[in-house]
Amino acid sequence: MIQKIKIKPNTFSEDVLFFKEMTLGRVNLLFGNNGVGKSTLISAIGNTTEKSDVEVIRDNRVISVMSYINSRHNKNQGFSENNERMTYGDFYDPHIIAEHFEAMERSEGESIMYSLDDMFSEEMLKIFKDEKDKDYLILLDEVDSGLSVDNLSLIEKWLSRVETETSNVQIVMAFNNPFFCRHETVVKNMFTGDDLTIANMDSYCREVEKYRVVLDKSNSGDDRHSYRRVNQQD
Repeated sequence: MIQKIKIKPNTFSEDVLFFKEMTLGRVNLLFGNNGVGKSTLISAIGNTTEKSDVEVIRDNRVISVMSYINSRHNKNQGFSENNERMTYGDFYDPHIIAEHFEAMERSEGESIMYSLDDMFSEEMLKIFKDEKDKDYLILLDEVDSGLSVDNLSLIEKWLSRVETETSNVQIVMAFNNPFFCRHETVVKNMFTGDDLTIANMDSYCREVEKYRVVLDKSNSGDDRHSYRRVNQQD
């Protein structure tokens, strides 16, 4: 498993991220405001080539990487490495056409859960338990976007089961919903790289507001964040 990640100098990630290194455990929830670089970090960790922006310090066990990116432009990317688009030949397959039209009718939350359906299964947990000769690294980005409480609870329970019932699965997940802090009270602070304890909802809100100020100061010359400064003048 990965013990620590270090941000390489003179890289895009170094320009975007606030911290220089981060120690990882079994389940790692990335805490931080919108724009702090959670998605950037997950993308860098998932890049296993030498061109990756991060140096990964880990043991010598084989790691199988699985990732889910909640793309705004392709809601059904799921765990596929390729963005599936309809080809000319697909129009002659009624099953493929039906699947694409069905996907268009799903809400964002439904699309996320549909894509993650195989992952949140007893079969996948069995695979994790049976294949003890290798580790699994699961990267999850924006999985809580648009989810109702019942689906948030499902993911929370799945995280708990993975942590308690397996020993070879490591999860790095970007999140924005404090619901997940009910079980995982210690999160990874994207501003410092250290652990941060979230005691309750009020604690979460205080930390978010505190670091919003830090992020705004960092982006004070960026017009994309001017809406925040205008609102603060009211």
